[in-house]
Amino acid sequence: MQGCEDVEILINWTDLDGAQGHYLTITGFHWINGNNNLIIDAGEGAMIDYIDPATGLWIQSPIWQVGNPLNPLDVLYGGIQTQVTMAVSESPVPEPCTILLFSLGALSLLRRKHV
Repeated sequence: MQGCEDVEILINWTDLDGAQGHYLTITGFHWINGNNNLIIDAGEGAMIDYIDPATGLWIQSPIWQVGNPLNPLDVLYGGIQTQVTMAVSESPVPEPCTILLFSLGALSLLRRKHV
């Protein structure tokens, strides 16, 4: 979330209809590692802020891990316990090489029009 990047997470759960999945846009993460074990324990009050693309609502929800730092994160979504199965970040600012390529392409188009 640093550098104005969008962070999207995919949460999954199983209900009567089978496996379900949904993406959320993360806007904040709050956690104090009280016991310095690098595990987001349920009692440490860790929270994520997100915008649900399905509703457009901003929501705050608890997030935690069970066991060790390699285990998946659990999140409450609409009262349902879900697991984070994927996270991606998207940068709104193009990489310098991308800017250079777009600039060279624009210059070549301008040059062709004037010739």
